[in-house]
Amino acid sequence: MSCWDPFLGGHPDVVTVMESSMLKLHTTRSWDFMDMERDGQILPDSIWKRAKFGQDVIIANLDSGVWPESNSFTDDGVVGEVPKRWKGSCPDSAKYGVPCNKKLIGAKYFNKDMLVNNPGADAPLADAGSFFQEPVTLGSLHAAMQGVSVICSAGNAGPLEDTVVNSAPWVTTVAASTVDRDFPNVVTLGNSGHIKGMSLETTTLHSNKLYPVVKASDAALASCDPIIASTCPLGTLDPAKVKGKIVVCVRGGDVPRVTKGMTVLNAGGAGMILENNEMDGDDIVADTHVLPATMITYKEAVALSKYMDSTKNPVANISPSKTEVGVKNSPSMAAFSSRGPSGTLPYVLKPDIAAPGVDILAAFTEYVSPTEVPGDDRRSEYAIMSGTSMACPHVSGVIGLLKAVRPDWSPAAMRSAIMTTARTQDNTGAAMRDHDGTEATAFAYGAGNVHPNRAVDPGLVYDLSNDDYFTFLCSMGFTTRDLTRLSAGKFTCPEKVPPMEDLNYPSIVVPALRTSQTVTRRLKNVGPPSTYRASWRAPFGINMTVEPAELAFKKPGEQKEFKVTLTSEKDKLGKGYVFGRLVWSDGTHYVRSPVVVNALD
Repeated sequence: MSCWDPFLGGHPDVVTVMESSMLKLHTTRSWDFMDMERDGQILPDSIWKRAKFGQDVIIANLDSGVWPESNSFTDDGVVGEVPKRWKGSCPDSAKYGVPCNKKLIGAKYFNKDMLVNNPGADAPLADAGSFFQEPVTLGSLHAAMQGVSVICSAGNAGPLEDTVVNSAPWVTTVAASTVDRDFPNVVTLGNSGHIKGMSLETTTLHSNKLYPVVKASDAALASCDPIIASTCPLGTLDPAKVKGKIVVCVRGGDVPRVTKGMTVLNAGGAGMILENNEMDGDDIVADTHVLPATMITYKEAVALSKYMDSTKNPVANISPSKTEVGVKNSPSMAAFSSRGPSGTLPYVLKPDIAAPGVDILAAFTEYVSPTEVPGDDRRSEYAIMSGTSMACPHVSGVIGLLKAVRPDWSPAAMRSAIMTTARTQDNTGAAMRDHDGTEATAFAYGAGNVHPNRAVDPGLVYDLSNDDYFTFLCSMGFTTRDLTRLSAGKFTCPEKVPPMEDLNYPSIVVPALRTSQTVTRRLKNVGPPSTYRASWRAPFGINMTVEPAELAFKKPGEQKEFKVTLTSEKDKLGKGYVFGRLVWSDGTHYVRSPVVVNALD
C-alpha cells in the first residue's frame, strides 16, 4: 500500500507529486590544506575570522541520518543562542529522541515511506526523463528561489565521462579531490626490495619475520574458478593454501576492498596485499582493513609479480601505516569522482567545483563498524571516509561562512565567488592531475579546487535571478503554463527565447559548435570601483574573442555585459571537447571562468 496521493497533483498549489524511492548514497587536514588554518592556528586573513566562524548561520543537511551522540555535535564552547528565526524542532519520541543543542539545532526523520513500502520498489509517477521528476532538482529550485544555496555531490561513478549527477544550474555540484596527507605503509620483499602502499590498518606483523606470499588465484578452493578467486570474494580461498601467509588479492570483481581482507582473515591468512589492475592505475585508497594489509598501484603490482615469479618461495612483510603530510602533487582528482559532460544538461559545466573528498576524518555512527562489512565488530566515533559526499560538506561549510560575511549575496553570487576564485594548480605549481597522473580537465574539477579565503573578495560575480532560471527552463522547452506553479503566475516565457548557452553562469560551455557561436554574459561588481580587462586562452582549434575586452565599474552593484565569440578552425580541430579559460582582472582580483567547447565542424 502506498502512502502518497496521486490526486494531490491536481491541486493548483502543487507543482508535482512523486512517489518516494530509495536512493544510493554517493559516499582533519582540510582546513590547513585550504589555507584557512595553519597548524591549528587561525590565520589573520582567514575566512574563519571574517565570517565570525559562521555565527548565526543555519546549515541544513539531507542525508541518511545523524549520530547526535558524537562529540562533533557537542555545543561546548558555542557562543550565543540558537537563531530566533529557527522554527524547527527535534523528534522527542522514546524511539527517536534526539538530544538537540546549540550546535545540532534540529533533526527530522523522513522515513515513513521507506517503512511502509518495499524499499527496492521503483513505480515512477511519470516519464523518468522529465527534468522535474527528480526530487532534488525540483526541491532545490524552490530552495534557490527562496535564497538558499543548494550544494550536492557530483556522484561516485568516475572516472568515466558523462557520469556526473545533480546537473541543474541552481545546484552547486561538488567533485572530490585529494589533500596533501597520505597513510603509507611498506611491503618489504625477500629480495630486500620495498613497495610503497596505503592503509589505515595499524596492526602489525612480526617486524623481524618474513611471511610466505601467495596469489589468491593460486589459493582458490578446488570448486572455485581461480579468476574469480583472484578478487577474493568471501568463501573462495582454501585455508590449507592460505594459513599464515600474505595473500595477494586483485582489486575489483564487485567485492568491497575490506571484504577481500575479511576473506583472507577467514581463511587464516596473516595479511593481504591488494593490488590495482591496469585500469585502476595509481588510484589507491587507505582503508581500515581487518588484518595487516596494504593497497598498491598497478606499477607496484607489476614489480611484485616480477619478484614472485623470480623465486619458488616468495616472502614479504607489511609494516603498520603512518601519517604523512605535505604530499606532492596535491590536490589531484579522485578516480571515483564523477565526470562531465552532463548527459542530461550539457549546456552547463558540471561539476562546478572540487573540494577535499579523499581520506577525510568524519564523525561516524557507532551502530555499525566503519567498514560496514558484516562480521566486523569494531566500533568508532570517527572514521576516515572518501567520496563526493565528503567533498560536498566542505563547500557547504564555505557557503555558510560566505553567508555570514556577505549576507546580501544571492546563492548564484556565492557559487560564482567560489568558482571564479578556485585554483587549477597543485602544491607544486603544476596543473592539477587526474587519478592516473594525466592532466585533469574541467570535466573532472569544474572551475578548480575551492579556495575559501579568496571567495570572500572575488571582485566580480556572475549573478542569477529567479527569472534567469525560468528563462533557462523556457530555453529547454518548458512553456509559460509549465512554469505557472513554480513562479506563482508571475513569469511569462519571452517571445524570443535565448539559447541555453547564454545562462549567466560562471563557466562557458558550447556542446555543439557549428562554425561560430556567440555567448553572452554579464558581470556584477561586488568590490570597489575598478576597471577590468579580459585575457583568455582559447581551447585548442578554436578562435576566441571577447567584446568588449575592458569593463569599467564605477560603483558596487553595477552590472556590465560582454560577449564571447567562438569560431572553429577546421584545420586545427581535434576530437571531442577542448578546454580553455577566460580571466577578468583589475590587477588585484582575478575572475576565472573555464571555457569548454565541442566543435562539430
